[in-house]
Amino acid sequence: MPFLKFFVSVDEKNGCRTSNNQIALNSSVSVAAHVAGIGWQDAASAPSYAGTVGQGRAVQAVRVSLSGPVSDSYDVWYRVHAAGYGWLGWAKEGEAAGTEGLGVQAEALQVVLVEKGGDAPSSGAPAELSAPSLSLRAHVSGVGWQAAVGNGGTAGTTGQARAVEAISAEVSSPVSGGLSYGAHVSGVGWQDEVSGGAVAGTTGQGRAVECVKMRLTGDLFEYYDVWYRAYVQDYGWLGWASDGARAGTTGIGYRLEALQVRIVAKGSAAPGPTDGAYRDRPLHPNSVVLNVPCTMQNPELPTGCESVALTNALNYYGFGLGKTVIADAYMPKSSWDFVTAFWGNPHSASNGNCISAPGLTNTANSFLISRGSSLRAYDVTGTGFYDLYSYLEAGHPVIIWSTIGMQNLGSCYATQAYGGRVYRTYTNSHTVVLRGFNRSLGTVYIADSLAGYVSNSAQRIASLYSQRGAQAVVLK
Repeated sequence: MPFLKFFVSVDEKNGCRTSNNQIALNSSVSVAAHVAGIGWQDAASAPSYAGTVGQGRAVQAVRVSLSGPVSDSYDVWYRVHAAGYGWLGWAKEGEAAGTEGLGVQAEALQVVLVEKGGDAPSSGAPAELSAPSLSLRAHVSGVGWQAAVGNGGTAGTTGQARAVEAISAEVSSPVSGGLSYGAHVSGVGWQDEVSGGAVAGTTGQGRAVECVKMRLTGDLFEYYDVWYRAYVQDYGWLGWASDGARAGTTGIGYRLEALQVRIVAKGSAAPGPTDGAYRDRPLHPNSVVLNVPCTMQNPELPTGCESVALTNALNYYGFGLGKTVIADAYMPKSSWDFVTAFWGNPHSASNGNCISAPGLTNTANSFLISRGSSLRAYDVTGTGFYDLYSYLEAGHPVIIWSTIGMQNLGSCYATQAYGGRVYRTYTNSHTVVLRGFNRSLGTVYIADSLAGYVSNSAQRIASLYSQRGAQAVVLK
């Protein structure tokens, strides 16, 4: 509804006698429109218009008034059909009908004249809906109660590692109902829900709020949605939750540091992404160990450590491959190239060398495509060693290049340039599967096709990994 244009006549059908035509001629109707991006405009009378033309701005609400002799005999009643709501209630003589501050367009307008003292139209719905007023406060560790923020404001702090210890919230609206909210508190668990500005959480006890849930009650629930999101220790901003869902974490001891709340028109899109509004696992767990199989390469493949490492990684995903399938059917061979192919024969102890990350990545993808799998191999060479932990956290083992027995680097006997990198191979080159870590112990866990399941110092493996050109391949 970009603009409204009104022509009003009064005749016998509406209750005026023909002798009163002069009343109609000296009377007029005026309309004020609330326009998207503008707000309320001045009232306009026929034959002018209310709203805009050619600007793509929707009318969201109106006020209609009579003037002149007709206003002595009649009242004007009107209602708006609003997007997503349907017909709202009836307004009278200059009252607002429609929506304000909700981004909802008016789609139709119905107007009737009712003789003074006559039966007015009725509806159980409110004539006008506007964004409820929100007051949200947070009690922050080391700070105390902060000043209240409104709809969409941030209560708490970000980047200061301060816990929100309590919240207080209240909604004000002509529509009946309220905001009910509850907090999950460290060392306490879920408290009972409160409303009307009451305190959820604790003060003076040094206990962090870890999770919240909120919901609208009464008629507010019929016309609005409440969305909220938590800023959480380590994670930062999580996704948006709504209408009683959890926002934050439980069971992992992460503090909630800030909170945002938005009240919007019923059925409106979320203010932002909704994935991951609630978490019950640490962002960076202290330890991860994946159940990667550890097939041994000997005696069939004395120099086939890369193909067996890939076999072990693939079998982790349930392919059930035999030891030599990758080496014999999928891995390309060469008499000199050790980057994109295997140099020599992996079945030979004297005439076998190695393959590097680019070639093993292509080998893996050839197999995965042939099996119609959605998995793919990625060459993540150059990734910092400790950054590889994120793949393990997500359940993906990582193939890395190291040395036999994790010994000091042997002699380099071949060099090859490829794709802007220089690859080197050494007398004691070896490739293994990184399958886990323990941060507090400084230990990593490896599936080694020569030594079996082994653990070693993360610092030691990180050093060898770096010396081997930080070569790594991950399947995901």
